[in-house]
Amino acid sequence: MARWHLGLDPSAIQDGTYADFHRGQQADFAVEVRTGSWERVSGPVTAVRVDGYRYDVVGRVEAVGEQSWVLDCGLLVGCGGRPPAGVDVGQHLSGRGTLMLSSRPDDLQAEGLPSLTHTWFAERVFHRTADLTAMNVPLIGLEGLFGESEEPGWEELGFTSAWQDDDGRADYLLECHHVTETDPGD
Repeated sequence: MARWHLGLDPSAIQDGTYADFHRGQQADFAVEVRTGSWERVSGPVTAVRVDGYRYDVVGRVEAVGEQSWVLDCGLLVGCGGRPPAGVDVGQHLSGRGTLMLSSRPDDLQAEGLPSLTHTWFAERVFHRTADLTAMNVPLIGLEGLFGESEEPGWEELGFTSAWQDDDGRADYLLECHHVTETDPGD
């Protein structure tokens, strides 16, 4: 079963698109990819995690609407705007971007694009912590105090608290898997 690491902007909770999430929760949501640039490529669709919720993505354009489009990178994801000039359905694109819970799933559906809302199981919930090296705090000798983090720069939480965490500006990561009828134990 593939695990996905998806970003969550607290504004998507604060505006009512989603409720706060907790570890072990099953929820329905859509995913979108955000990247600054795409390039045409050929080859199989993939999404290889770089860190946090950043991925190197190779995807096939599945559908194009007026304000957004859909890419298959092993997971159907929404993309804002129009695809690069000259790119049409069936072509492959590559880019490094973030995979995020969509803050606009209804907009994607309004254009008649394939449904991107699916059921997910949130195995773990993380919150970005301050980068100690950026704060010029010497790290020598602190390893024993903080231990080795499985997810550097991230602290595991039991649940999100989008109005309180970091004064409402938290950066969340959900480690989850896509729930399908063939997943054992679901």
